[in-house]
Formats: sequence, C-alpha cells, structure tokens
Amino acid sequence: KKEQAIEKKLADQRRKREAKEESERQKAAQKSAAKDKKCARLKQQMDSASEDATRAAGRSAAKAQSKARKATEKYVRECRS
Repeated sequence: KKEQAIEKKLADQRRKREAKEESERQKAAQKSAAKDKKCARLKQQMDSASEDATRAAGRSAAKAQSKARKATEKYVRECRS
C-alpha cells in the first residue's frame, strides 16, 4: 500500500508538471503568433509610408519622409530584436 501511495503521488506530480509545461508552451506560441501579426502590420505600414514618401512632392514630401522614417524605426525597434 505504501508503495502504491508513493507511485500515485509521483504520477500526480508528473501530471501537474506536464500540464504546467504544456500551458507554458501554449502561452509562448500565442505570444509568438501575436508578435508575428503585429510585425506584419508594422511592415505593411512601413512599406505604405515608404511608397507615399516616394510619390510625395513639394511640402508634403518632408512630412511623408518623416512618417516613413518613423514607421521604419518602429518596425526595426519592435520586430528586429
């Protein structure tokens, strides 16, 4: 009986540990997917701002170039680390 109690306790501990590890894996996968989605959105914004800066003329060109630079900096800061 004592051996069975010890075996049950060890099995319970193993199940708890495995459940915790699985939960941590799921959280990491969700975090990774969220970052991928965010970076895809930031890349699209960066590309769009760069296109706008290329097409802009006159006084709006400086503003468009500034927007493109900021979009690029944000993408690099948040997605290339």
